[in-house]
Amino acid sequence: MTQPLLPSFNELVQLAQQDPQALESLRLHACEQLIQAATPEEQRKLRGLQFKIDMERQRSKSTTSICIRLSEKMHTAFTQLKSVLSQAQTMRPVDPLVEKNISANILPFSTHQQS
Repeated sequence: MTQPLLPSFNELVQLAQQDPQALESLRLHACEQLIQAATPEEQRKLRGLQFKIDMERQRSKSTTSICIRLSEKMHTAFTQLKSVLSQAQTMRPVDPLVEKNISANILPFSTHQQS
């Protein structure tokens, strides 16, 4: 997945101060480019994530509030991921035959001696 080429940080700051609507258009275009570059399965997930981000942005009253809300959501997701990874490390591989106490007769290979 390739990232869209963005202006420098200083150019983005200047755009935010002088033309916020152009900055918003740039944001929407960059997001769409990134989503379009993804596989169909990733696109579905990215569109869902973008929807959640957009809803948080609508609910927030200021840019600082948006940052805080999105940061909290990100930290929650990382905490959940860490928990899942920790659980996976402590789990031992399960052999379904051993777990179900299935037994089997072991048959020896017949050996034929050639003369």
